[in-house]
Amino acid sequence: MSQPDPFNYLDLLAYLDEQQGGARPKRLPRRRLLKLLAAGGALGTGAAIFGAGFLTRSLMPGSSETSSDNTDQIAARLLPHDGFSLDAPWGDVMARLVESGVVDGDRFGAVLAQSGAPLTDAQQRILAGTSDEPVRIDASNGRFVLNALWALGLANRNPVLTDGPMSRLEAARRGQLASTAGWTLGREPGSQYLARFDIVSLTPDQQAVAEEVAYNSYRPCCDNPTAFPDCNHGAAALALTQIAAAGGASAEDIFSALEGFNSFWYPDRYYVLAVHFDQQGQAWEDVDARLVLGAEYSSLSGWKRVAAALQSQGLPGKLPGQAGGCGA
Repeated sequence: MSQPDPFNYLDLLAYLDEQQGGARPKRLPRRRLLKLLAAGGALGTGAAIFGAGFLTRSLMPGSSETSSDNTDQIAARLLPHDGFSLDAPWGDVMARLVESGVVDGDRFGAVLAQSGAPLTDAQQRILAGTSDEPVRIDASNGRFVLNALWALGLANRNPVLTDGPMSRLEAARRGQLASTAGWTLGREPGSQYLARFDIVSLTPDQQAVAEEVAYNSYRPCCDNPTAFPDCNHGAAALALTQIAAAGGASAEDIFSALEGFNSFWYPDRYYVLAVHFDQQGQAWEDVDARLVLGAEYSSLSGWKRVAAALQSQGLPGKLPGQAGGCGA
């Protein structure tokens, strides 16, 4: 296969798949959550769309002083094509969100169709009733998963939303956030659904695990932790902590899952971090996920410090200008 189109992310994935021999997706046991994903997302007006061109450009030959072989290896570790599954089904979570109006099935489906990834039969079943389909991320379903988790993170009543940092904002301000105002795929404005329904319930021990991750994990679009989900990615990450904790996952399991999700949502920025650790002699998969997701690396200010240090060394050659969008 020829070198991938620098503006076509799926083309890049096909290229990497060829380099890896076309490996198929793996299932992970419940306590070994997905560690890495296979596509990138960005938010448009009320809808998630892919925006991974920055990563693709950074991986093109000639865009970095790092050898092309090493660049390919880093890219393959960061975004392997085969994807991962959780040993936990969607259950009736999405069907309940549809029933409550948080998700308007027609709007939800139309957005995916417009983005070039229409609902599959399996995804329609996830929206329509109880599904045994595992929560799974790969190159073909990234838009669906991001939007589905965003809806859950927005609407699920949980102390992180009702008693956490967002609860201290005035109601009008809460309604203006990208995670609330940006959600236009329900029957009512997104702000009307914030922490409104009991969808995923946690025991006290499970809540403690979810909060340990939520208050100590970040995303490189801002300096806010997952516990302050003011954008679509933050809301989706919050939903993942709750689904995982409800399934009995440990905090370390969930940190590993969120490392993968952040790489999925911000491939350009996590490529920079992967290069940084590679320069320190650490393969991406060997770096502690809790460390990666902490403020030192995964907050916007932390990421900028790493990027500036690499840029001063001439690596990775062409630093990305921005991550996937978070606002409506």
